[in-house]
Amino acid sequence: MKKIMTRLLSLVLLGAFIPSFVLADRWYLDTGDIIVEAKDNTQTVSQDGGAPTVDHNPIITNNGKTENTVIINAEANATANVTLENVNIDTSTTGRAAITTFGEGDVNIELNGTNTVQSGAYHGRCGKDQLRHSDHYGRK
Repeated sequence: MKKIMTRLLSLVLLGAFIPSFVLADRWYLDTGDIIVEAKDNTQTVSQDGGAPTVDHNPIITNNGKTENTVIINAEANATANVTLENVNIDTSTTGRAAITTFGEGDVNIELNGTNTVQSGAYHGRCGKDQLRHSDHYGRK
């Protein structure tokens, strides 16, 4: 019984000391557009008009095809970090850009799984001078 209590206490303490910023939240495009904003040392994510939530490593995914978009704003001297995982965004009928990036900061996009992005006329799929992307193997 003492061993079980010791192990249980160890697990509780371990869980209490894991920094919450290490655990990335999943954001589903099926629910609405997603906005990621990086400024100073903070990154927030909001969806469909909801309140911004601090999330330094958001994982954006969806089930099936969607017309909802990802908007990423990285202010000067800030870096936005986003993971796209198995997204399928098609805004060709809405005329909008599937992924919009702006601001004077850097944007890092990690690509996991199979990602398909198609934008409306006169929009690139994703564009920014300071854009870096990699897959989960670290390839760029």
